[in-house]
Amino acid sequence: MAVSPLSGPRAHQLFAHAATMAGPAVDPTEKAPRMPEVNGPHCVLPRPGLPGPEAWAARVPEAVVQAFLQAGSCLVVGDAPGDPDCFCSAVALARTRQALGLPAEAHVDAVAPRQVQGILQKGELVDGARVKALAPETVVLVDNDGTRVGPAATEAMRGAKRVVVIDHHDVNPTHESLGLSPKTELVVWKDTGADAAALMALGTAVRAVSSAQVNLLQEGWQEILEPLVAAMYSDTRGFEADRTRPATTQVLMRLLDSKAVRLRSTLAGFGGGVGAEVRRALGAAIQEEAQAYGKEKLGVFTLASTDLLGAWTAAQAEAPEITWSDVLFMALDHVEARVRDAGYHVSVFATGARDAEAERRLSEDALAQLPRGAVKFSVRTTEGALAPALAQALGGGGKPHEGGGVSAERVESVVAKTHAWMKGRAQLAAHAARFNMGSL
Repeated sequence: MAVSPLSGPRAHQLFAHAATMAGPAVDPTEKAPRMPEVNGPHCVLPRPGLPGPEAWAARVPEAVVQAFLQAGSCLVVGDAPGDPDCFCSAVALARTRQALGLPAEAHVDAVAPRQVQGILQKGELVDGARVKALAPETVVLVDNDGTRVGPAATEAMRGAKRVVVIDHHDVNPTHESLGLSPKTELVVWKDTGADAAALMALGTAVRAVSSAQVNLLQEGWQEILEPLVAAMYSDTRGFEADRTRPATTQVLMRLLDSKAVRLRSTLAGFGGGVGAEVRRALGAAIQEEAQAYGKEKLGVFTLASTDLLGAWTAAQAEAPEITWSDVLFMALDHVEARVRDAGYHVSVFATGARDAEAERRLSEDALAQLPRGAVKFSVRTTEGALAPALAQALGGGGKPHEGGGVSAERVESVVAKTHAWMKGRAQLAAHAARFNMGSL
């Protein structure tokens, strides 16, 4: 499908002539298949190496690509009430079509979370009135199966010529479940192996750009990839940490290494300087997860939920928009950053905190919805006994997959213990080096 370099709302900054941009060289040593339609001369991607954008692009069904590239009006709909993954994935897919000179609007029947507001452009998410007036020919459902999209999107979906479902949950949408006419074209791509719907959106974007035979400048890729990076990061840590797999980290590293994404300081709402923090964290995580996934050691420690409530209450006094999830991320970053500063490769995740429904109800009755007992944190590393040792130092049992016995532990205390643990490790390492005892 030929697309004019002069078409599209951001064409002046997104397009480059094919003659001036060469595709990446094929690496014959790479194990993952390199598909010509994914890495051809019309699709400039990050350098080859770890399985990443190409791997997810290769998983996209051809029917999804063809339906996504159909001409005519298009509405990309995220799940309501919505999380960063659905908002960012919907926006990224809409931006992809716009970059290709195809009309597209993004819609989520909810208020955008604070974490992604800095990534969205003004007016980029259309409201219900605009959806009704649009009467889209194609509706793309991302991160949902059409059951929670709001009345306007439901009406638009049932009047569309085709509906595309892109979801990483275990769903089975049908014409009957969506209330579609038998004549409506329905294309479903379900991949429960994706930690975030953004991974599937990434693959769709890469395949769409390649199939359309259009080159995107670095700025064009940045507009598409930035929300996807934010979505992957938000959906991989915290409440869904038990589903974390190395593919997510690999994809993130590929995008960061490509320099196509200049992470803003407000990325995912984690405060100033988070770009460097994310880059540094992923730099360590890629070594432990991509190279030796499945061999990692796991240690667990706990924090009292009452203490985290106190931290949350204090934070809300200054910034009312701070959520329970934000507090967990702050606790994670406190511990993780300090350990990484000492030169150790370790990943810290929150587990067993609450489910997504409880998170949504939290604003209604914070105290009642807090987890009873403690919030559990797991520490992962491939460096032998490092994770159990750190977990034990932080009050956990220090045994793989076993929770700690701490009934009350303040965040400040955990940070102090982390410092003490690192200092002790450094002293032992210095002692070993002095007497030529090797590494500890």
